[in-house]
Amino acid sequence: MRIIILTAVPFWHPGTSELIDRLRSRGIEVTALDIFHGKGYDGKGEIVNLLPFGLKGILAKVYLKLFRKSFTKKHTQSADILDLHFVEPAYSKYIPGLGKRFICTLFGSDLFRTNNAAKEQQRILFDTCDGILLSKNMVPYFEEHFGDKSDKYQFNQYGSTRIDSVYQAVGSMDKTTLQKKWDLIEGRTYVTIGYNGKPEQQHLEVLEQLKSLTEEEKSQLFLLFPMTYGGDEAYYESVTNTAHSFGLHYAAYFERMSDEQITELRILSDISINTQTTDALASSVKEAMVSGDILIVGEWLPYDIYKEMGVFYQTTDFVSLANILRNTLSNVDKLREQSVQNADIIRKFASWDVLIDRWIEDYQQLYNEGK
Repeated sequence: MRIIILTAVPFWHPGTSELIDRLRSRGIEVTALDIFHGKGYDGKGEIVNLLPFGLKGILAKVYLKLFRKSFTKKHTQSADILDLHFVEPAYSKYIPGLGKRFICTLFGSDLFRTNNAAKEQQRILFDTCDGILLSKNMVPYFEEHFGDKSDKYQFNQYGSTRIDSVYQAVGSMDKTTLQKKWDLIEGRTYVTIGYNGKPEQQHLEVLEQLKSLTEEEKSQLFLLFPMTYGGDEAYYESVTNTAHSFGLHYAAYFERMSDEQITELRILSDISINTQTTDALASSVKEAMVSGDILIVGEWLPYDIYKEMGVFYQTTDFVSLANILRNTLSNVDKLREQSVQNADIIRKFASWDVLIDRWIEDYQQLYNEGK
């Protein structure tokens, strides 16, 4: 069985490379292909330029504009299964006509944040594919726009090596030591707001509510803004300038972090506020749960699956956010005690040790059906 994952190369999600490594360790042949930039991820874990004569820059763009269809056919011929990781609407022009069995693996933003024109292109893919990998919280929105395709659903997700790292680091990393290492004000309650630099994280809306806190309440807090991808410099400045103007102490991070740094940041944090516009069970939120963070989330987010699992979190709208935070600051120890119970629940739900067998079973079933 040979699988080709169609995705952006280099990968923008660490779960892609983690999945490939784990499939290979189980004897499955798998590579990755980027048909929009002419790159591949070979069997040795290296990124390779697949274009003739190693074309780059403007020549590469011209070549792919003219010959993307034939390029895609050539480099997918050997595949038994194609797996589209992030359902880019433009795939509808190139994949259905290949005669290959293929899966649409939804990431979240490719479902929730696409316009009507893009959804019409995606409809072609969902109608012709052999499997649709998604999480259960996506189903109502999916069926509202694309109809019931339950005969194609595969319920799975990326695991996360970082979830295991954070889980193991809890109790072994000292917060005071980390505060000094990260040059932070000691003795504060550390509140993480969002997990990337995109405006959809709604940092400014959160800050607008925190403005109403008293000076004494503000003095208890230290805000952490992980903004290492997404957004742009103008948006970053608007967030930091707003925090400063409201008298809030903060640290913002714009450079890409190592896994070790991300793990340390999770351990540093006491409270995480996640009020982004949509969410497809982001790994960063699960890492916060595993770290024992007290989680405050937008009431509009589709987190019923977590509630059913017994995960503890608080919900809020923007108007109530300041009061929810006040109550949290007054009951940190009690809420923390409830929150640390989330670690084992999430690890069983999102560890690669559990999930990799499900990926293999789904691929194997599709492969057997195609024989």
